[in-house]
Amino acid sequence: MLRKLMGLLLLAALFGSGCGSSEKVETHEVKGQVVLKGTGQPLKEGSVEFIHKEDSRFNSFGSLDQNGNFTLATIVGSKKQSGAGEGTYTVTVHGPQGEDQVPHSVTLKEPVVIKPGPNQLKLELDRMP
Repeated sequence: MLRKLMGLLLLAALFGSGCGSSEKVETHEVKGQVVLKGTGQPLKEGSVEFIHKEDSRFNSFGSLDQNGNFTLATIVGSKKQSGAGEGTYTVTVHGPQGEDQVPHSVTLKEPVVIKPGPNQLKLELDRMP
C-alpha cells in the first residue's frame, strides 16, 4: 500500500512539473541495482528518485524488484518515457514503510551522472533506509 502511495505521490510531483506539455525530451537507458555497501545485500523493496541538478524535466524514478534492480523512467507531459536525460542527479532511495508507519529514505552523498547511451549503475548505501 505504501509503495503504491509513494509511487503515486512521486508521479504526481513529476507530472505537475510538466503538465500539459507535448514536448519530448532525449532520454537514455538507465538500469541499476541498489545494495548495502560492504555486504552487497540488495534492497528488496522501495524505489529510486533521480532529481536533475539543472532541469526538472529530467527528474526520473524507478521501482526496486526483489533483487534491488531498477529501470528509470521520466514523465514528460502526461506520458511516461523510458530512461533519463543526460546530466547530474541527486539520488534518493526510498525504502519500505517501517512498523513506525514512517517512510524511510537515504539520499546518496555523491551525485550520479547519466551519460548518453546505455547506463548501468550500482548504487551502494551506507545504511538501509
